[in-house]
Amino acid sequence: MSRDDYNEVSQRIIEFREKYPTGCLRPADLSKPFEIVTIGDQTFIVVVAAAYRTPDDPMPGVGMAWEPCPGRTNFTRLSELQNCETSAWGRALIAVGAADAKKGIASADEVRLRARDAGVEQSTPREPKPITRAMVTKLQIMLDEAGIKKREEKLAYCENLAQRPLSSSNDLTMAEGRLIMDTLAEAAKDTHQGPPDAV
Repeated sequence: MSRDDYNEVSQRIIEFREKYPTGCLRPADLSKPFEIVTIGDQTFIVVVAAAYRTPDDPMPGVGMAWEPCPGRTNFTRLSELQNCETSAWGRALIAVGAADAKKGIASADEVRLRARDAGVEQSTPREPKPITRAMVTKLQIMLDEAGIKKREEKLAYCENLAQRPLSSSNDLTMAEGRLIMDTLAEAAKDTHQGPPDAV
């Protein structure tokens, strides 16, 4: 997925409001809108957000995110909570089915129905291509150059852009690897701004 295809959280919120005018985004637990946790020698801000389609939605979409605190890059430093909240909102909107990480995506059912109506036989979707070893090496170098040096920080950054949990950068698809490298390359053009929003 290229950066041009990436559906920013701001656009996902617009799509959500169009589908669910009475819906709202809020912390999953109103008494604890965020939490600071320590894992080993690392401190993280954790946000669990919920996307309610209606005020009494019994099954809201839930999205979770965490950010290292303090932030390790110009992008995250001094805005860790805001970035984390935005990431959690983006995931909650996907979880409730109100938006997708990719622009203009149609559900598999919609594609099948349109194909059936047109009398076209649908082929089985291809598996995404896994990231290559060369891309993983280049990605690691780019992360280091962006000031994201620790393994857990690299993984968290990649997870934010891939929109899914990862055990290592080898789990990425080729498209996800390209997206992350494009994002880092764009950020490198202006070192004062740091990487764009990884949500």
